[in-house]
Amino acid sequence: MTLNALYFIGRKKHYRWIQGGWSGIFKRSLSFCRISIQTDTGELQGHDFISRLFCGTVNWFGHLMSDIAGSSGGRGNANGGRGSGIVIPFYELFGLCDFGSFQVGENRNTLAVLATKAFQDGYDARWGLTMAIPVVLCDLSIRFIWSVRRFFGDKKQLSECIPSDKQPDLRMMVLVGNGTLCIVDGVDAAVRSGGNMLVFFMHLNLIAWYKLVKRVLAELIIRYDLSYADLAVYIEKINQELNQQLQVLRAIDYDAYEKELAQINTISGLLDDKQTCTDKIYQKLNEMRVNMQFHSSEEFDEKMMDDEFVLEL
Repeated sequence: MTLNALYFIGRKKHYRWIQGGWSGIFKRSLSFCRISIQTDTGELQGHDFISRLFCGTVNWFGHLMSDIAGSSGGRGNANGGRGSGIVIPFYELFGLCDFGSFQVGENRNTLAVLATKAFQDGYDARWGLTMAIPVVLCDLSIRFIWSVRRFFGDKKQLSECIPSDKQPDLRMMVLVGNGTLCIVDGVDAAVRSGGNMLVFFMHLNLIAWYKLVKRVLAELIIRYDLSYADLAVYIEKINQELNQQLQVLRAIDYDAYEKELAQINTISGLLDDKQTCTDKIYQKLNEMRVNMQFHSSEEFDEKMMDDEFVLEL
């Protein structure tokens, strides 16, 4: 029987064995809280609101630490490898992107399904930390080079060589460096993918692309003297335009559109059939109430011989 780590918040601690499990009683201010460890599961159990809140937090944190190493169901399997771990923060927002059509093998998937498959294949928080390494190194190296150039090249004081986003030239250097990293990353992912969007997605450094978008937006805000209030106004205008377009779409009579489309398909089928008599085509057009200058092949030939007839297109 093994006793796992036990966490307490308090000054005085007392332990005792109760019904097959270790129990700790600790003093917190003027009240006492008891926490038990179930030795078969290793989970903490509280007996009042404060202790249950504490135990729930510790158990949740323990599950997270366990999941970082990957799910036990997928770890070590032939097709599972290391197992899926914890998702990258905000990665679950891809679940809202239920649009697009991307080629994955012989199938086509939406962006949400594509992101889910990438996570199942190892695109988790561990991979996110790995992707952050080149981003951090790129940023630190550029800032270091900028500081060295300022100190030795421009003969600035050491206090003026501390990297800061208030320096326009440093911001541009970091932006160009981040952009170059993303270009190399995108080309590498495209070459490795071979047309498979899942492979392309898994070779993309989302951390680098996120930092690039963030820096571009920040630079635009600084250069054009924008504020978040100005952006909110533009977003509101965009939403108003989208609402107007939605109203136009809602006003469309889709039943009439489908009926007209079916009639057009019927005419297209008649035109493709070389054995179809032209009178049937004219008859169908009349049923569709199409405004025509002639209603039969004979009338067409007659008007074509008329020098004063003007064909309207």
